[in-house]
Parts: sequence; structure tokens; C-alpha cells
Amino acid sequence: MAHSRTTTTDRYVLQMPGFLAESRLLARASFLELILRLRPNVIKDLWNAVLPEFKRTVLRRFHSEIFGGISPQKYQKDADEFRKTSSSSGDYLVHLLQQRLSPGQMDLAAPDPVGEELFCYAQAQDNGHGMLLNAIDQWSRRWNLDAEWCRDHALTVLYAWLFNQELRWIGTLPSRLLPIQFEGWRSAFRDFESDADFSHFLVELAVESDGAPEPLRFTLQTEACSFSFETSWNIATENEAQFKKRLQSAMRLWLREAEMTQVTLLKQEDASDNIPVKVFERRLALTDLVQTTSKEEFEKYLQKYLSEMKAWHNKAKTENSLVEIPYKPCSKHLESLLHYQIPNEDGTCLSHSAIVDIDRESNGTELTTDSVRKTIAKVAKLIDLRLRNPHQHAGRPRGSGKQITHRATR
Repeated sequence: MAHSRTTTTDRYVLQMPGFLAESRLLARASFLELILRLRPNVIKDLWNAVLPEFKRTVLRRFHSEIFGGISPQKYQKDADEFRKTSSSSGDYLVHLLQQRLSPGQMDLAAPDPVGEELFCYAQAQDNGHGMLLNAIDQWSRRWNLDAEWCRDHALTVLYAWLFNQELRWIGTLPSRLLPIQFEGWRSAFRDFESDADFSHFLVELAVESDGAPEPLRFTLQTEACSFSFETSWNIATENEAQFKKRLQSAMRLWLREAEMTQVTLLKQEDASDNIPVKVFERRLALTDLVQTTSKEEFEKYLQKYLSEMKAWHNKAKTENSLVEIPYKPCSKHLESLLHYQIPNEDGTCLSHSAIVDIDRESNGTELTTDSVRKTIAKVAKLIDLRLRNPHQHAGRPRGSGKQITHRATR
């Protein structure tokens, strides 16, 4: 988990600016996935502490849509019939709510009143759902997820839970509880991945519209044959260092494949014409294309191509208001943020120094507290998450039998 620095070779990969930045969307999705794996109590608490208020909010706001045309007597009769035909004590109120408010499964044009009313935190705020938002606020602060995008995520999860067809049976089949909770959380963070895919598509569309330079072409002319190699640098996907690395392996594979083709043809010719040994050996030596290829000549082609691509990159960046991806955190960096930021089951978080100790014990690396602190701050800034108060959620000092106290992290 070494602290990552941005170098000149990290430049050139383009993305949309602001809230559509691909690196931010993907990092948020990965962080939420880590919560699913390592901090499931966050999800269970959202279910227990906020879902009841979410249901009450929907029932209050859409009371007429849910119960319109149904007398108390008919409601009770239908509820009894529902339980009888289902051979269980399912939740008829949830069944009715879903039946009346769930958007059409296949009709994309079907109305989605709950989704429009509670699309995001700001929308719910504009629509006056203060009690629900207070519950979400308390949840987000309790777990140090004090950011509007985290509260938006919570609303998306709550919506997915409410309209999960399994929810009506949860009272009689508690084994379905965890699958419903986890699938709702998972489907919501996958929305970030879908948004990232769309963001990347917009970048590629913008870049392609400017007309990319011709691909890098290299022709190898030998005494026996002629071969052509062609490839392109996708500046919306890879930086210069990544392109060169891919180019090296592709070039080597191309040369080896060309060699195999030449050797196969030579073998076939020898089988039919019985080529003299000395002639055969001389021509076989000519098939060693890796050795005969002029690196200086290829470098000229490469530098010319890179110069054209960089000029095109700058033009596409300026004309389409794109930005360069500054940083993509690895999973280890995101895990460090999670361990520092999100309380465990015992209500404690790891300090910077504890993360250093654990990483040293498990990986044998020599990190410093300062490098870990900077890495965590960098990841938090990328996903736009306010870091917790370092004096809160501190764990018990190792080797101590004393009660957990709030202490500053080192």
C-alpha cells in the first residue's frame, strides 16, 4: 500500500470532469463493495434504522394511490385471501404497495412515482421528507459516511429493498433477509459502475469525433518477405506507459508469429523441393525477425506517432472540456480508507499507525504512518468523503486491558 505519486507517465488518460469523472465513480463503487464485504453492519443498520421510516414516508405520500378504492372491509378480506392463497403469513401491505406503485417490469415508459419523489437526497429535501432525511443523516454520520453521494446511495438502496418482491415474505422466511439486504446494496453500487461506463463512452465519443491520427504502422522488409504491423493508442483508456508496455508485447508476438509463418513456409518448400542444407540454413536464419528488426528504425516510427497522438490528445482535451485522470486507487488504498473510516462491529476504527502495523505483519512492507495518512486523505478526496474526527472511534491500545477510550490517531 505504498503511497502513489502521479508521474508524467500517468498523464494522458482522459475523463469527464466533475461528478461524471470515471475515476471517482469507479472508486466509489469499489469502496461501497468493500463495505458489503468488510462492514455488513452498515447495511444491516440502514435496514433496521431507516427502512421502516422509508416505508412510512411512501405510505404517507402515496396513501391515495395505494388505498384508493379499497374500503377497510375489502382490505381485510383481500389480506386474508392473500395469506390463504400464499399458504403463509406474507405482508399484504407490502404486496399492495408494490402492486400499486412498482413501475412496469418491461415498460420503460411506465410511471415511477416513488423514484421521482425520492430520486436523491436533494429531491427528497425539496419534497419535504424531513423525518426520512433525519434518519438517513443519523445513519450516515454514525458510520462516517457523511457525504451527499452516500445519502443518495442510501435512498437508492432503500428503494431497491422496498420493491424487492421477496420483501413481502420476509416475516415468514427470515433466511431471505441477508440476500435481500446485500442484493439491494449491490445493485445500488453497480449504478456507479454503469455511470462510469457511460462516462467512458462519452469520452470515447468526444475523442473519436475529433478524428484520430492514423494508427502506428511499421513495415518489416526482409530478403525473404514483407510484413506490416499496426496498432493504436487509446488515450481514453491507457496512458503513455501502458501503451508502450502493450506495444512491446504486441510487437514481440507479431514478430514471433511472423517467424512461425516463415518457418512453416520454408518447411513446406523444403519438403517439396529438397532445398540444399546451406541454402536452408541461410534462409532459416533470415526468419529470426526479432534479431534482424532495426530498433532505431522502429523508434523513429514510434516517436513520430507519439508526437501526433499527444498533439491530438491536447486538442481533444481542450475542445471537449475533458480532464486527465489524476489518480486511480488500488484496492489496498481503498481498504485502508475503509479500516480508518468505517467503525467495526465493536464500534472502533483503525488508526494510521495500526494500519501500518497490520500491513507490516501481513505483507512485510515498510510503510510509514505519514505515507498511510497521505494515501487515505488522497482516496477520501477522490471519492469526496469527509474524513472522520481522528479523536473518535479509536480502538483499545494493544496490550491493554483497559476500556476503549477516544484517543487521537498518530
